[in-house]
Formats: sequence, C-alpha cells, structure tokens
Amino acid sequence: MRTQLEHGTDSSASAVRGELTWQFSDSSAKTQKGASAEIRVDLHTTAFTGMFTDTAAPLRTLGMNPSAEIAPGSIIPVDQGRVVKAFGDVFLNPLQWPSLSNRFVKDPVGFYQDYLRMFFPAVTTFTVPLTATSASGAALALQGSGVPHMLFRDSDAKEFPPRQGNFAPVQPLVLGTGSDAVTLRAMTSTVIHQAK
Repeated sequence: MRTQLEHGTDSSASAVRGELTWQFSDSSAKTQKGASAEIRVDLHTTAFTGMFTDTAAPLRTLGMNPSAEIAPGSIIPVDQGRVVKAFGDVFLNPLQWPSLSNRFVKDPVGFYQDYLRMFFPAVTTFTVPLTATSASGAALALQGSGVPHMLFRDSDAKEFPPRQGNFAPVQPLVLGTGSDAVTLRAMTSTVIHQAK
C-alpha cells in the first residue's frame, strides 16, 4: 500500500505492508420498494494490519478495532443487466448442462473462476474501524462524527479475491489530535492474494 500522509506542514508518501482479510455474507438480490433487484455480495472485514516501512513516516502502524460494529462492505457488479443475461445464458439453458457438468468434474477451480468472472467489473467497498499508532508509539483515534471507520472503494474491480486492487479511502481521514494529528489523504493498495 502507498499512503499520502500530512503531519503538521509536512506531506509524505509512505509505504505500508500488512494483511487484509474478509468474510463473505450470503450473496443476495436485494430490493427496495419501487426499485429493481440489486445483485451484491456483502463483505465483512475480519482483519486489517499495516506496518509502515519508512522510519520517517508519522505513523508506525494501522489496525482495526475487532469489537466495533460496522456496516459490511460489498461487491456490486457495474452492469447488473449483463450479469443476469450471462448467468441465464449459461445456467438456465438445459443444453449447456452436460458440458457444465463435465467442466466442473475436470476442473472445479477453473469452473469456479469462470463463474466469478461474469460478475466483474464491479464496485468493491469495505469498511475498517481504524486504529493507528504514531511514530512515537502513541495510540491515535479516528476523528470525526458518526461511526469511526474508514470506507475504502475500488470502483473498477476486475476480480475477487483481488490479486491487485486499487482501494482508496473515499475521503481524507484524520487520526489523533493536536500535534499528533495525521491526515490520511490517500491509500492506494496493491493486494496480493494468498490462499490459506
């Protein structure tokens, strides 16, 4: 991850290495009265850690409060109509069923990956109840009104899990107060997926 930080009058770009883990909720088509169905999968952040590799950075670590209650993030296809049509063309056509069964038996991982591709590109968001420590080791709280969390968004995700993703906070975030205050202006992440 690359971050753009402001501390006092100083501005710096600092690298962060860490881990991000999500848990899925059941995928669903959600509707509101008078609106069409929305295809989405909810994402719950279960782990977020980051260590700044630059010793001159005004922050030492980023993390999350595991006990905080936050709204889930989501994966929402950009073109919902295309997804519905692609799904119907493949899975609702009985003429396709024998070949689908054969593909699944021969290569279940490839079958799964091909299935997921029909949902992308997608807007992917996730929330983190952010915590941080300063370069001196002081705990810094996220400032502002409402629930203290960071909302990340990738408006053009190509896959999930992301081998590379460009997640960024949707607005600048202030951590700490007074002389310790650090403003996080941007965080562009390259996420390398590692199955466990």
